[in-house]
Amino acid sequence: MNPTAQFRRLALAASLILAPALSVLWVVLQPPAPTSTAEGLGNLSANLANSTLAAFAFTLSQLPFILAALGVSHVISRRAPVLAALGAGFAVLGGFGHAVLGGAQLVQLGMAADTSHRAVYVGLLDGGMPWPLNALMLGGTLGTVLGIILMAAGSCVRRLGRDGCPTHCGLSFWLNSQVATSPLGRALHQGCCTSPRSSPWQPWFGALQQVCGPASRV
Repeated sequence: MNPTAQFRRLALAASLILAPALSVLWVVLQPPAPTSTAEGLGNLSANLANSTLAAFAFTLSQLPFILAALGVSHVISRRAPVLAALGAGFAVLGGFGHAVLGGAQLVQLGMAADTSHRAVYVGLLDGGMPWPLNALMLGGTLGTVLGIILMAAGSCVRRLGRDGCPTHCGLSFWLNSQVATSPLGRALHQGCCTSPRSSPWQPWFGALQQVCGPASRV
């Protein structure tokens, strides 16, 4: 088996595991939803260690999410090139937007720790977020949802078969990123995330084959 193809396949499998695992950690550790800005900062301050770890996990999860999006897009690109390209583009936009949101959460942790100026921070936050930040956060949500839907559609409707990742790879990606917090999502993930590891190596090495010619098996 070609080592480059094996590395790509293992990287996708690892990303499909890390992205939902970090998302679950974020959901479990984040403080209760507040009813006001002052209460929100208070909740962060009261659970500062867990809140910091949750925000860091959410921000960090965007990296394996983007890698998983690119990997799934590469697998389905031979039979669904348009859906693959659009799905990857939207997913990368979503991951970037959510990374910006994670940065905003980390900034709010600094505000929560500075209790002597909390009234000032509450006034700033109640005044609304800058429009570029709102645009990026909106792009994070829309990009993530649209990207996953397009790649799942590309994986399912084309029936990749033996020469690519099995059909449920796109569905697995959806479950990993969106439903991993539920017991059903985790159970299905255990059965689905092995797909990239068991798929043949040719689709992963296809781009280099086109440039350099057929590669020999190692």
